[in-house]
Amino acid sequence: SHVRSFLEASVTKMLAVFPLSNEVLELAPIVVPAKRANYSIAQLRSLVSALGYQEYEDDIEEEWLELIAEDEVCDDVYFEEYWGKAATTKPRLSTLMMALMSVPHSNASSERLFSMLKKVFNDERSQLGQETLTSLLSVKVNTQGCCHDTQYDNKLLISIKQAAMTHNNHYQEKET
Repeated sequence: SHVRSFLEASVTKMLAVFPLSNEVLELAPIVVPAKRANYSIAQLRSLVSALGYQEYEDDIEEEWLELIAEDEVCDDVYFEEYWGKAATTKPRLSTLMMALMSVPHSNASSERLFSMLKKVFNDERSQLGQETLTSLLSVKVNTQGCCHDTQYDNKLLISIKQAAMTHNNHYQEKET
């Protein structure tokens, strides 16, 4: 029930902050360099404002006008790589486009994370603190491959065991 109420609160907060009819989502295709002619300066300003880059608005607008004036058309599928290379000549515009590309296009990753959370935070492990949960989930999310294939050196294992023992001793002292 705690996880469900957390999910409901999270979704409510996300929809309030980032509704489905948000202009950022509608303007997202602006990142594709080949579609640059389809967007106006007013739309670019709206995007700058929505993503919180108002302090760089003049620089971004100037770099956008330079981009539109270029003859080179990039129809490369890997436009993220394009904006990475463009960072040297158009740093502010590139930063804006990279921020726009970081907006998740689906909720699959958050659903996956909540599924991992349910496996980690269960009835047997209901006393885990937020910091411990965050650490465990960070390891699970950032570990590539199967956990059985992961090899740790003895020095790291010893430090992990010491940290666990310290935590357990502290928890037992707290109980008494």
